[in-house]
Parts: sequence; structure tokens; C-alpha cells
Amino acid sequence: MYPWNSSFKDYYRLLQVHPEADPVVISASYYALIKKYHPDKPLGHNQYATLLNEAYEVLSCPQKRQDYHQEYIKIYGSSFQNLSAVSEKKENSSYLS
Repeated sequence: MYPWNSSFKDYYRLLQVHPEADPVVISASYYALIKKYHPDKPLGHNQYATLLNEAYEVLSCPQKRQDYHQEYIKIYGSSFQNLSAVSEKKENSSYLS
């Protein structure tokens, strides 16, 4: 179930990170994207930079991230579980076989 018409924002997708990403990965992704899309840059975009800041504010705070993640699981639960199953399958399989 994808809430295309919902007001819920997928901060993980916005920051291009996996929902189980470490805080270091989230931070690195945020800084790379904000550097690229900062409003003062030639490719800058004010609304996108605002969304990036909002996503980083939520995902960088442990309590806010926990609350957000619970809501994320309610909405994207089945697809997120499938994503985890695919990554586990990849880890257990060999590239040579």
C-alpha cells in the first residue's frame, strides 16, 4: 500500500537511505544532497532543500526517528518486510553460484 495522496512523507526515500540505515549514513546522505541542492547552488531548489532539512531533523533525532519509523511501518509495513527478506536472501546467496 503506497499512500500517494497521503500527507505522510517518506523521509527515507527523500534522503535516499534504507529504513534501517545507521545515523552516520543518514547524515552523510543529507550533507551530500543538501550540498548539491542548496538554494545558493546552480542546481539549487528551495523547496527540495526545505524537505531535506525536515527529513534530517526527524531522522537525526533518536526519539523523533523512532516515532516516525513506527508510522512508516504502519503505512509501508508489507513492502518494507519484503525488502528485508530480499536483502537477507542476497546476503545468504553466493555471487559465484
